[in-house]
Amino acid sequence: MKKSTLSTLLVGGLIAPATMIGLTARGADAAAFFQIDTFDTGRTLNLDTFNEPVRTFGTTNNSSLTQTTANYSDLNDVIGGSRRLELTKLSGIASSTLGVAGDTLPPDPPAYLSWDNGNAQTSAKVIWNANGSGLNFDATPYSSIALDVLEVDLNVNVEFVLSDGVNTTSLALTNLAANTRASFEFSQFSNQSFNFSNINTITMNLTGPVAVDATFDALGFQAVPEPGTVGGLLVLGLLGVAGAKKRSHKAEQN
Repeated sequence: MKKSTLSTLLVGGLIAPATMIGLTARGADAAAFFQIDTFDTGRTLNLDTFNEPVRTFGTTNNSSLTQTTANYSDLNDVIGGSRRLELTKLSGIASSTLGVAGDTLPPDPPAYLSWDNGNAQTSAKVIWNANGSGLNFDATPYSSIALDVLEVDLNVNVEFVLSDGVNTTSLALTNLAANTRASFEFSQFSNQSFNFSNINTITMNLTGPVAVDATFDALGFQAVPEPGTVGGLLVLGLLGVAGAKKRSHKAEQN
């Protein structure tokens, strides 16, 4: 809908101002979020620490090893088109997994990133770097990295490390609660002289105790809506109220 049409409807009182503000605010919020990864496509990495290798479709397995990695390319819903997974065993004997879980073949509901440890302790790493070519992403219009935490059963430490190819900056959050959106504010990252206008690599590090399990979704750069946008919506809302009152007054006179 064009802005002129919205103004006409508001002034005419055809759209409730509060409703219009709510609708437009949701649109502004969507525009202020740049998706890094939807975790809807790709597969799962499995680190089998038993003596018997397990072979399943779409899974990379390494029997009796302490680390396994995989790189998934040509992903349309991922920044740079690729996602690298690394899973390292720290202690315990079990089969641990890291990767996209849920139904990933259309027309399924959205999937999510799952980190499942059984009775082992592992460290997990997810890397976005355009398959080694570098993202060259300008994050200056944004103020934070946002991550939806779906489920977590024990204390998980989530760290994001940003690199421009030479310099890095990082921020870790802990004690994340389920069903919340964690915000990694740029103002709290370790290296405040870092150039956020040229991010080549984004790394997500996951650590936690033995048997920790967690699922995540909707990872992206988040911007704070500009005050001018909200102020403009309020003006349009007041115009709608004024228009409605004017028509009501005319109706009473007639």
